[in-house]
Amino acid sequence: MKKFRENSQRAKMAEILIWVSGGLSLVGLITNFMEYRIYANANQGVFISMDEAQSFQITEVIVAILTVGVFIFSAITFIQWFRRAYFNQEMKFSMTTTNGWTAGAWFIPIYNLYRPYQLMKELYENVESFLIKNQLDETKKSNFAVLGWWWGLWITLNIAQNIVTRVSLRSESLDVLQSLAVASMAIELLYIPLAYITVKVIRNYNEMELVFLSNAGETGSGTKENSELLDTGI
Repeated sequence: MKKFRENSQRAKMAEILIWVSGGLSLVGLITNFMEYRIYANANQGVFISMDEAQSFQITEVIVAILTVGVFIFSAITFIQWFRRAYFNQEMKFSMTTTNGWTAGAWFIPIYNLYRPYQLMKELYENVESFLIKNQLDETKKSNFAVLGWWWGLWITLNIAQNIVTRVSLRSESLDVLQSLAVASMAIELLYIPLAYITVKVIRNYNEMELVFLSNAGETGSGTKENSELLDTGI
């Protein structure tokens, strides 16, 4: 017999890693600014020594590895939290897909431009309707406005990063490299509010989910299975 599964620990872990990822964006902002200064000085005929160049390259590689590593782990924990939230709602509501697709939707080209947002909105709408129906909406309220900002920033940053990456692969002139450094700084800068908004999305839903899980078993209508909490599996 299926049971609801505890999700607040996954929410907390996702929040922590997203904050760390946001902090690394500040470090990336600094290294991109240093890169910009190197190209700007080179354009003016001022070049750095070989030792300074090697030192900067090592720093840049370390920051890049840390940033990518933390981003991957934060993405994994976010999707794990997202999938379990969907699984818990499958116990109570008729959903548009299965919890497995809450993970798969992020990796299919074109589909991933809109489907994850639709699934997150579905979670928000279902839990809000449950809270309102059972007069629990005064306890915790949803914030739909933050979803639009969250997804808009995510798509914008992914498109911008894709463009910068493609241009950087075939750029050789100092002017272009300097412009790419500025674009990279802008991306790092925008990732900070994205991290903040993503944490708000997780926290807002987690607060509502805790109320939902605590009360879903007490309302007989529409319950598909036993509502005990279990922390295992998905």
